[in-house]
Amino acid sequence: AVSTKVLEDATLLVSELVTNAYRHSPREGVPEIELRLRVDPSRVRVVVTDPGAGFVAEPRLPTASESSGWGLYLVDRIADRWGVITKDRSEVWFEIDVSA
Repeated sequence: AVSTKVLEDATLLVSELVTNAYRHSPREGVPEIELRLRVDPSRVRVVVTDPGAGFVAEPRLPTASESSGWGLYLVDRIADRWGVITKDRSEVWFEIDVSA
């Protein structure tokens, strides 16, 4: 079973990545954002795909006065692994290990 802590962490990170996908997608119409979730005995894996151009995965520590920039920082701090794959769309993924 997946702990409440893992589910809460995954929920927070999904919210951050979907918000980023929406904010940074091209503004013509409503962007097509895809969310894939896989839970198995060892990990939770989430992939968020959007039509954006992608970016280099270099999170930084935002200052306390900044209202943006916290999403990737949180992903970097909470997820056990994460990354960005850029093809014809942008794909950001993370994994959280499930504790026994």
